[in-house]
Amino acid sequence: EDLLATREKMMLAITHDFKAPLGSIMGYADLLSRLTVDERQRFYLDNMKTSSEHLLKLVVDLLDFHRLDLHKAEINRVTFHPARLLEEIHVSFEPLTSAKGLELHCDIAPELESTYICDPLRLRQIINNLLSNAVKFTDEGSITMTARYEERRLVVAIADTGKGMEPADRERIFQEFTRLPGAQGKEGFGLGLSIVRMLVQLLEGTIDVDSVPGKGSTFTLRVPLFPVQVSEDTGEKYQETETGTSSALSESMPASSQPSLRVLLIDDDRIQLTLTAAMLQHSGIASVSCMQLDELLDALRSDTFDVLLTDVQMPAINGFDLLKLLRASNLPQAQTIPVIAVTARSDMKPEEFKEYGFAGCLHKPFTVAELFRELNAEGIGQTSAVRSEVAAAETVEASSPDAPYDFSALTAFSGDDPEAAKSIMESFVTETRLNAERLQKAADAADMDEVAAVSHKMIPLFTLIGATELVAELKILEGLRGTPFTAGQRQRALRSLALIEDIIRLQARAD
Repeated sequence: EDLLATREKMMLAITHDFKAPLGSIMGYADLLSRLTVDERQRFYLDNMKTSSEHLLKLVVDLLDFHRLDLHKAEINRVTFHPARLLEEIHVSFEPLTSAKGLELHCDIAPELESTYICDPLRLRQIINNLLSNAVKFTDEGSITMTARYEERRLVVAIADTGKGMEPADRERIFQEFTRLPGAQGKEGFGLGLSIVRMLVQLLEGTIDVDSVPGKGSTFTLRVPLFPVQVSEDTGEKYQETETGTSSALSESMPASSQPSLRVLLIDDDRIQLTLTAAMLQHSGIASVSCMQLDELLDALRSDTFDVLLTDVQMPAINGFDLLKLLRASNLPQAQTIPVIAVTARSDMKPEEFKEYGFAGCLHKPFTVAELFRELNAEGIGQTSAVRSEVAAAETVEASSPDAPYDFSALTAFSGDDPEAAKSIMESFVTETRLNAERLQKAADAADMDEVAAVSHKMIPLFTLIGATELVAELKILEGLRGTPFTAGQRQRALRSLALIEDIIRLQARAD
């Protein structure tokens, strides 16, 4: 473990020490080429820039490979438009193909113009690598990129009229530091396709190659892609996953045609978003849910809300920084909207959150009564409908039996909508499996900070269903952030994983 840590520090130091001076060389070369009028000098400077860019790509490839090899790379699923991304990539490669006298064709299916969920940064990295390879090994003819949506997968095929390869080489090309005989004299370490395969596996996709020597190759990428669709009858947006639908990125329309309150939600936890939106929708209150900062800002620009509920601990931006950003922004609504902190932290009291500028605080897991009680306390939801909802929820909670693994607590606010209840439970299972996988990887990597972060994220929902034994284990792990990862902590993480698996198994039986 010490050796791995030392190797990682050395790799980061080396890549930093390379990247900083390379950036300076590239910057000054670019500046000089803009200032000089002498063609020969400009030719020399352009060669300097090209060589520097090549060195920088080698450094970046080494760092990417190192992170992927140690399972340090992460994915960040957000909403995006695949057609727009693919068109941007297509346009960026036109100068390269034109310089080699190659034709570049792009055929994108119309359905990819809609909004989907995946990691666009990783997709761009994969497709850029595949197109770079196609340009590198194609001396004449054309390169064609086609994209379609098929069986809940983004399918991208990149075909070239290059050298092609023998059948025996089709698997070898994905191995690290592998260069085929036809690659002699070409730039690179032989890491590009190895990085591609690891990134594809990270996205739970596949990549295949079909090639004929002397005629060219076709690389076909298949990656899960989750659509964010709009229901024709209600206008409700929802995310469709492998197992069904969830309102993780949704606008929950109220039962009444004229809602008295509009709530904006942001959280990186899809289940928590779904659950909170269901609580509000069940009470006839409209809500818009976001998982990313840009979605939140777009919502504030285009719509009007009475209150914002924000998770405090998110990977991209924490709740405190988000509040500062909103108050300092040039969006009038962002400067004044009441913001309620939603947190699983037990080390801060509600008064402390108010000192930071929050309108209130909700501790996860919270009930519908606690949610509306907080809205009422701040004068945000002072309507007779909301007050009666609080009273009704308190009556239900007072009469609810105390039972372990109470999965009905997750779907209590889906009303008489079986599809909504099914969606919530499917989201619960999907997210729980993803979190369990993160916890397993963190334990395998002896990464105590990551173990603590994942534990913190899982506590609220397991508390809600009454998984007291698991919650106790997770709280201990959460409190060990910043400490060395010991054998005892590994055992505790493994016990937690076993308990999580039991809960998933019991939930499946309950269905």
